[in-house]
Amino acid sequence: MLGMRAVVLSPFGAALRLIRDNEARATAIGIDVNAYKFAVFVLSGAIASVAGVLMCVHNSGAFPEFAYWTVSGDGIFMVMLGGAQTFLGPVLGAVLLTAMNNVVTSYTAHYGLFLGATILLTVLVLKKGLLDFLRDRLAQRSARARATRIVSRERHVDAAS
Repeated sequence: MLGMRAVVLSPFGAALRLIRDNEARATAIGIDVNAYKFAVFVLSGAIASVAGVLMCVHNSGAFPEFAYWTVSGDGIFMVMLGGAQTFLGPVLGAVLLTAMNNVVTSYTAHYGLFLGATILLTVLVLKKGLLDFLRDRLAQRSARARATRIVSRERHVDAAS
């Protein structure tokens, strides 16, 4: 994870964010977009292969059930629950999804129904992942607090004048 974070914070990561946000602008300033896309494709494949090897070691083998479509959906659900805008959002989503799986399956066999309802509520109520929502809420709160301090300072200066 630290290696992925280093990539995100590097100039390579900045170029990738620029390509994501505005590919035409990246091309205009001289970034070889296709080369960066190829490099990040190779890098993501390498990271995925390491994750696959670790999963096989953890489960003592590779099984056909790992290729079932719901397993690949779990990664999407993790990102949706935790959030995609922060680096730790998908990690939080993985923890939440695993905990939810353990708790719900101990009470009922209808885990999919509960998961669907949770994802639906996350999308409709939060409109983003949990960590993204909390980060935005804290940013709004600190902006309001800063604005209140500025207004109170101005009133204090006006009163002193």
